[in-house]
Amino acid sequence: MKYNRKIEPFGRPRKWGDKLRVLITGGYGFIGSFVAEKFYQEGHDIFILDDLSSGKKENITFRHKSFITNVTSSNCEQIFKGHPFDMVIHLAANVNVSTSMNNPTYDADANIVGLLNMLHLSGKYGVKKFIFASSAAVYGDPLTIPIEEEHDLHPISPYGMSKQIGEYYCEQWSKLYQLDTLCLRFSNVFGPGQGNSGEAGVISIFLNRVMNKQKLVVFGDGTQTRDFIFVKDVTEAIYRSAMSELTGVYHVSTNQETTINEVIDEIKGILDSTGVGNLPAILYKDKNPGDIENSSLDNRKLMKEIDWAPKYTFSQGIYETFQWFYQQKTKSKQSKSTKQKPNKSKQDNQSVHTEKLIPLIENFVIFTIIVAAHFTLGEYFSNIDMKLLYVLIIALFFGKTQAVVSCALVIVLFSYENMMAGRDFITLFIDNEVLMQFAVYLFIGLIVGYIIDRKKIDAHGAKQELVAAGQKYDFLQDLYQEIRDQKEELETQIVESEDGIGKIYSMVQQLDSLEPDDIFVGATAVIEQTMKTNAAAIYLVNSNRYLRLVSKSRRNDLIIPSSIMVKDESVLAQVISSKENFFNKKFVENMPQMIAPIVKQDKTIAVVFIYEMNFENLTLYYQNLFHVIVSLISSSLIKATDYVQATNQERYYDGTVVLKPEYFAKILASKQKAWQQFKIPYTKLSIEKTYQLEQLNKVTQLLRETDYVGVEADGTLSILLANTDEKTAQHVITRLQYQQISVGGTAND
Repeated sequence: MKYNRKIEPFGRPRKWGDKLRVLITGGYGFIGSFVAEKFYQEGHDIFILDDLSSGKKENITFRHKSFITNVTSSNCEQIFKGHPFDMVIHLAANVNVSTSMNNPTYDADANIVGLLNMLHLSGKYGVKKFIFASSAAVYGDPLTIPIEEEHDLHPISPYGMSKQIGEYYCEQWSKLYQLDTLCLRFSNVFGPGQGNSGEAGVISIFLNRVMNKQKLVVFGDGTQTRDFIFVKDVTEAIYRSAMSELTGVYHVSTNQETTINEVIDEIKGILDSTGVGNLPAILYKDKNPGDIENSSLDNRKLMKEIDWAPKYTFSQGIYETFQWFYQQKTKSKQSKSTKQKPNKSKQDNQSVHTEKLIPLIENFVIFTIIVAAHFTLGEYFSNIDMKLLYVLIIALFFGKTQAVVSCALVIVLFSYENMMAGRDFITLFIDNEVLMQFAVYLFIGLIVGYIIDRKKIDAHGAKQELVAAGQKYDFLQDLYQEIRDQKEELETQIVESEDGIGKIYSMVQQLDSLEPDDIFVGATAVIEQTMKTNAAAIYLVNSNRYLRLVSKSRRNDLIIPSSIMVKDESVLAQVISSKENFFNKKFVENMPQMIAPIVKQDKTIAVVFIYEMNFENLTLYYQNLFHVIVSLISSSLIKATDYVQATNQERYYDGTVVLKPEYFAKILASKQKAWQQFKIPYTKLSIEKTYQLEQLNKVTQLLRETDYVGVEADGTLSILLANTDEKTAQHVITRLQYQQISVGGTAND
C-alpha cells in the first residue's frame, strides 16, 4: 500500500516558517496543554484531539479547534480528511505503569492501536512531520547511567513495551511512506496541572497529599533515582524539535539523578520556608512491580542538534509546582465556603417580606412627619390640605397599595381632629361633607396610585423586554459566530481537503490545453490522482468500431491491448451506444472495474477505462467522483477538438491533411511527453522521395485516424504513428512501400 502525498492548494508548498496547522493528540492533558499553548503563542493554528479520559477542556483557554474522540476511533479519518494538518504531535496515551501491568490489553489499545491509527492517517493525508512521545521506560533497568540513545532496550512493563513498539512503527512509517517521524524519549516530567498518575506522578501525588494532610507513601526505600524534568523545558524541546528537520530518536531530560527522599526533602524545605504547614508522616512500602531502581537520560545529543538546554532547576520547578497546588487548594476552600449559604427558599421569603415591609415603614415615617408638620406648622399652611398632600406624595412614590394605607391613616387623623373638636364619632360618617372629603382622599390616592403602578408595570415590562432582547442578541451573536466558524471550517474542507477545490483545480490544470493529445496525457494523470489507481487507459473510438489506445498508466506490469474491436452485445458496445458509465459491481474477471464514455454531439469519441482499484475505494463516492472527472475531461477534449476544427485551414496545407511545421511539432511534443510519462510508444517515419502535397492524400488513407502526416521545421516530410512500436511500424512501412511510397529513417523513442 502506497500513500499519495498531499498536493497543496494551487501548488504552494507550506514551509516551517509559515503558520502551521498542528494537531495535538491528548492536547487537554498535562503536557499537551503546555505544548498547545506554546504553538499557539508562536502563531500556529491549534487542533486538539482528546477523549477527556484524563485531560480537561478548561486547561486550554485560547482559540482552537476541538475534536472529542479517541485516537483509536474510525471517526479520526474524517478529521484528517477535512483538515489538512502539517504536523501531528502524538501525546495521547496511557502513562500509568501500574495500569499497564494490571490491564495490558487496555495499555496496548491506547498506546499501540491509537498510535498506529494516527500514523496511518498521517501518512495517508500528507502530514509532513509526526512527533511521538516515548519514554525512558523502554530501557527497563539500565546497565549504565546516564543512558544514551544507543543503549539496548529491555522494557520490563507493558507500558515500556508499547513505547518500544511505537518507536518501531514510527521508524518503519518513515521508511515505507516517507513520513518524517521524531521519537522523543521523555524522562520523568512534572509541573503544574499534573494528575496523580503516571511514572513521574510521584511529585504531584506527594504535593496533593501534603495539601490534604495525608501520609506520603513511598514504594521502596526512597533511594531509587529518577531524572525529573520540568514541563516547560519539555515544551520548549518539543517546539524546537518540531520546527527543525530533526528525525529519529532523542532524549528530553536533565541528565541528573534525584532520589525520592530528596524530593521529600525539597517539599519539606518549601513547607518550612512558606509556613504553609508541616510535612505529613512518611510510609514506606514494597516496590511496585515494573518499577526500576535508577534512571537518568543523557540529553547531550538533543542539546547539540537544536541548541536547547533545560532552564529550570529541580528546585525552581518543584517550587512553581507547589505554588500551583497551593493555589488550587485555596480556590477549593473558597468554593466550599461560597457554597455554604442559607436555605435559598427561606432567604427568598425573607427578601420578599423585607421588600413589602420597607415601603410600609417609609409610609409611616412620612405620615409621622406630615402629622408633626400639621400640628406644629398648621397655622402657617392653613391654605394647604396637608392630609391630601400626604396622600398624593405616597401615591406618587409608592403606588396604589400604599396609597390605600395613606388614605386610611388620613381618615383616622381626620376623625381624631373632629373628635377633639367635640364632634361625635358616629355623626362623622353620616355627614355628607365628611364623606365627600373621605371620597376625595380615596379618589386621589387610588387614581394617582393606579397610574403610577401602571407606569411601573410598563417600565418593568420594557426592562424585561430589554433583558430578553439582550439575551436574544447574545444568542444570535453566539449562533452567528458558530455559523462563521463552521463556514470557515467548510471553506477549509472545500479548498484544502483531499478531493476539494484546491486539489481538483491543481489537477485539472493538466487538462488546460487546446491540443487533444496533450489532454489525453494529462487526463490519465488526473484519473490516477483522483481515483487512487495506477491502472487507467483512454481509447479513441473510430468509425470502424475499433478502439485505439492513446494514453495509459505508466506501470510496467499493466499489459493492455493497443487496439480493441468492439463486439456487438458486449459491455463496451453498450457503453458506446448508451453513453452511460459502467461499473463492474459483480467483479467479473478480465473486465475493467469502471468504464466511461467521452461524448461529443451525442457521439462517443473516446472511452476511459479503470482496470484496478483498491477495494476500499469501490464506493458510491468514487463512482460519482469518476463521473465528475470524466465530465471535466470531456469538456476539455470537446473544447480542443472544436479548436482543431476551427483552425483546420491554419493547421493544414490547402487541399491536404498534412500538418504545417508548427502544428506537427506540437503533436510530436505530445507524443514525446506521453512516452516519458506513461511509456506509450510512437514512431516517426521520414518519406524519402519528394511528393507533391496534393498527392499525399493517398498516404493518409493508408494510416489510422490517430496517425499524422506533417512537415518538420527543416522541410522533411514525416509520418507520426501513434502508440506504435518498431514491430507494428514495420507493417505500416510495408504497406506504404506496396503503394510505392519510400519510407526511411525509422525512429522509435
